[in-house]
Amino acid sequence: MNKLSKAFFAVIPAAFVVAATPLVATAQLENVGNFVDSLQTLINGLIPLVAAIALLAFFWGLAKYVFQADDEEAKAKGKNIMIGGIVALFLVAAIGGIIQFIVDAFGIDSQATINPTNIDTSSN
Repeated sequence: MNKLSKAFFAVIPAAFVVAATPLVATAQLENVGNFVDSLQTLINGLIPLVAAIALLAFFWGLAKYVFQADDEEAKAKGKNIMIGGIVALFLVAAIGGIIQFIVDAFGIDSQATINPTNIDTSSN
């Protein structure tokens, strides 16, 4: 990657942050609460899906390991797939546990609705 493309990709995130800061800082995004609720619903739906995919990967690797036991290369691939599935299941459970611990430790109401405060800018 040349210097110009590196500089370009470094400027894009910075420009986005600079452009979005006034909107967030003055709470001009009226639907922030709806956006966060939609994001939470999406994430809550993806967690079981990711766990199910990890579990299927584990069983796929197990099947590959058992049914192709005579082929060492296929056996090694199955073992790697099983390890990946177990690691993914562990990560899903660990991240969920850490998030739940933080919610409990800080007394956060995870079912609360976010209502952003509107700033009256009509006097300006």
